[in-house]
Amino acid sequence: MANENLPRRGFLLGAFGIAGMGYLASAAAEPSTLPPPPVPVPAIPAPSLTPFNYHSPPLQPFVDELPIPETRAAAGELAATSGVHRYHRDLPETRSWGFERPVLGPNLEAFRDRVARIGFRNELGLHVLAPHVDVTMHGVTEEDRTDPRFTVHLHGGANSPDADGHPLIGWRNGGGPRFAYGNRQEAATLWYHDHAMGITRLNIQAGLAGMYYLRDEFDTGRADNPLGLPSGEFEIPLIVQDRTFDADGDVQPMVATYIPQGYNQSGQLGDVCCVNGVVWPRLDVRRTLYRFRLLNGSNSRPYIFEFSNAQPFFVIGGDLGLLDAPATAPWVRVSPGERVDLLVDFRGIRDGETVDLIDTALNDLGNTVFMAPELRSVMRFTGAGDGPAAELPPVLRGGPGRPDPLEPLRRPDSVRTVTLMGLSDTSRPVSFSTMMSLNNLPFLSSDIDLARAGTVEQWDVVNTTPFDHPIHCIWPGCG
Repeated sequence: MANENLPRRGFLLGAFGIAGMGYLASAAAEPSTLPPPPVPVPAIPAPSLTPFNYHSPPLQPFVDELPIPETRAAAGELAATSGVHRYHRDLPETRSWGFERPVLGPNLEAFRDRVARIGFRNELGLHVLAPHVDVTMHGVTEEDRTDPRFTVHLHGGANSPDADGHPLIGWRNGGGPRFAYGNRQEAATLWYHDHAMGITRLNIQAGLAGMYYLRDEFDTGRADNPLGLPSGEFEIPLIVQDRTFDADGDVQPMVATYIPQGYNQSGQLGDVCCVNGVVWPRLDVRRTLYRFRLLNGSNSRPYIFEFSNAQPFFVIGGDLGLLDAPATAPWVRVSPGERVDLLVDFRGIRDGETVDLIDTALNDLGNTVFMAPELRSVMRFTGAGDGPAAELPPVLRGGPGRPDPLEPLRRPDSVRTVTLMGLSDTSRPVSFSTMMSLNNLPFLSSDIDLARAGTVEQWDVVNTTPFDHPIHCIWPGCG
């Protein structure tokens, strides 16, 4: 893992005793196997005003329509550009980044086993969040404020190393990579995002992210797809990102007020929720079945998504493809970087009736101590007329016109234990600096765990820190 400045952790250990943390753990710990208790959702979410944190100005939810990015072929060239964007009706316009859009990027569409050749070009200009660039981070210099690096990583793509968007290989203004994505995998919901070492968090908060739909002969994206899945206007991406805004409309990437500007605080927990680049949007829905490709594009926050009326989700897929059949779930937990493929049945909604997508996740121990804001409201759906006839598909795999069933999990040939810890980083001139480490090894260590091709390993990751920290495979090809 790269070096990160984690002063919240150092402050935590210095300011609170073990007994106090034990009390907070018992009060705030979230069970991993049971649904969380119901949480009331206020009509207008009130910010958690504490002396520790930055806060957005009061913003009325559900006043802006949900923007839906266009879907276009994964081909040609995509420019990463600077634009002007308004995140909420009552916020001023501000500078933002996107892939040929003011913020975020189009839904790129590719097909299994067809090579997608696409270039990305840096036309970003000055860094939108230049004052927050931390020059003590690995690979970061003052130049990143005026001529920022970028690269693009296809998250979840089974690609060769030279098309993986390595964080140590970046391009400044005027340059950019060209990748050939092999797409040698089943239909799935992937996403692409900046991956430049030391400034990824800022580049994504500025807007450099988008969805990537991988299709195949079963999940074609057309109205006549063999699986009977919703398509066209009824297949909608939901990129969920928490943010904090200053009164001038700018993204505020800091959480803690006691950390000097320009230092990474390892994680951003915003006090409002953006979906597709808009704060607490609304979407008119018709009485039919919808497919939502939901991405947690937040920097640090995990979500537990539920509906305010307790109606279920029908989960049809995860990060790397479809399930054997839809799974009925009252809630779904999604960590940063993860995707979930959902069907939602709005056939019973009346005209004008509203249903809210809410988040019932509780803070982890560390963020409870610092009173980081919890989020409840995400977006609102409003009934708006009849839609086309649709039925929930009973199965998604096995039989004519469907992909093969999922293979049973293989028994692991070996089991490894990997320990995540925060160590004091004396090489950086920042108080309470910490290096996040796996098995006590630095990012560029030559001591590497080697797995043999064709074998199955089980890796048990033990998080010794008081903060949630998702882990995903970072080997080229596993996204």
